[in-house]
Amino acid sequence: MALAQGDELRAAKVIGRVVNPDGLESGVYDENPFLNSIVYDVEFPDGEVQEYSANLIAENMLSQVDSEGFQTLLLDSITDYAKDGSAVEKSEIFGTTKRGGR
Repeated sequence: MALAQGDELRAAKVIGRVVNPDGLESGVYDENPFLNSIVYDVEFPDGEVQEYSANLIAENMLSQVDSEGFQTLLLDSITDYAKDGSAVEKSEIFGTTKRGGR
């Protein structure tokens, strides 16, 4: 993904959530994008790390695709994630046919 570094767009990698001096993650997730305040550390190839909001990162990703949604590389990998108890396990995933069968 490319983000602004100074006056230029440069390749960047999200390396994790911003942590404040008290050890708490900065910002709060909200399903309403206008209320989402999560902040991430983003690393540029020259080693500089800057803070970017989740909304700004998402906006940049969307601006880098064409009208048909094509882009050569939008996301390379996810390196840090977690799931809570509400996640569906793979063994519990199923599809339903038109007749109601699984």
